[in-house]
Amino acid sequence: MLRAALLSFCLARVTFTDFAYSRWKTTLGIVLLAACSAWDPVMASQLELVGLSPWWGATAVGLGVLVSTLLAIPVTRWWFRRGGRWDGQGSLYNLLIGSWWVSGMLSAVLVALGVTSWLTIPFTLYALWTSVHALKRVTTGASWGYTIAGYSLLILPAIAGFAVVIGLTLTFGAIFLQPPVAPLALMAAAVS
Repeated sequence: MLRAALLSFCLARVTFTDFAYSRWKTTLGIVLLAACSAWDPVMASQLELVGLSPWWGATAVGLGVLVSTLLAIPVTRWWFRRGGRWDGQGSLYNLLIGSWWVSGMLSAVLVALGVTSWLTIPFTLYALWTSVHALKRVTTGASWGYTIAGYSLLILPAIAGFAVVIGLTLTFGAIFLQPPVAPLALMAAAVS
């Protein structure tokens, strides 16, 4: 996975054979990205306000990336199979994650080191560009405009899925992982 991700990061010409590796490697890449997000000091302080550990936030990030990718795959498949621009062969799961993974890891590591999130925006934009570039290279008949339009379409369900998963995971954690609170009468008795 690392070789294909680095090729995408360098905007080298990639094919689906570059992304022909086991899916567990891609999933491990998501786990590493989520683990790096656990050291984000801003996220950790916000999660402490609701009594959750940063690792619960990392779990939410990992699940969010996984679900958003799984929602983006059918849209990508449909868009690029229209008009015979893609033959349907190759792993979109590996491609969609591997193409932006290096930029995503650089952003996560910089934020974990205390760099403000605003300074990682160029890495995020570059991650989007590397994904568009990789999709353009693996599809035969797609123009740059068609590829950018397709990527814009896949971003919509991906962002919605990511937001829903993050929200549900953090809500679940805030409701069910809180220590039990003693009734007010027991607390008053303990004080006196």
